[in-house]
Amino acid sequence: MEISKLIRAVKEDKEMFGLIICQFEPMIKKYTKLLYKDEAEDIRAELIAALWEAVCNITFYNKDGQTVNYLSRAIKNKYLELYRKSRKQNDNIITVEEEELQKRTEFDHSFENLMTEDDMNRFGRKLEGKKKDIFELIFCKEYSDIEVARELKVSRQYVHRIKMSLIENIRQEILDI
Repeated sequence: MEISKLIRAVKEDKEMFGLIICQFEPMIKKYTKLLYKDEAEDIRAELIAALWEAVCNITFYNKDGQTVNYLSRAIKNKYLELYRKSRKQNDNIITVEEEELQKRTEFDHSFENLMTEDDMNRFGRKLEGKKKDIFELIFCKEYSDIEVARELKVSRQYVHRIKMSLIENIRQEILDI
């Protein structure tokens, strides 16, 4: 059924909205999956509410292409709004976590005193690619995770994951020395 006919039907009988949801279900699923999975039901409901609002507010729906574009844009805009909120909330959580990690990392760096500069250089030569870059920036130049992430244009989480892996490898190296 043409989308413009569906919108006319919804404007006359609100219960026909389910048919429009079915038409846009793939897009709704796509954007729901892109956001955090813990809140999938809430995100889906928000996207459907945005679709409902768009259907209620649309005034020109004679051409299917323009109508589909308008409704798709409404869903995408809602997704972007939810993404920004989620990211902002996540960044705040990460900041608190970073403080704890910084305290733990300061403790973790204390084992470096057990390794000589030659040991660190020998360990660094075994590494390749981004691991080596992250190792040099964190352990040699004492950059923070955020500074390394900016420098290498990768996520802070990636840098942290590699750093923790390097710390574990260095600990193993110390035990083997």
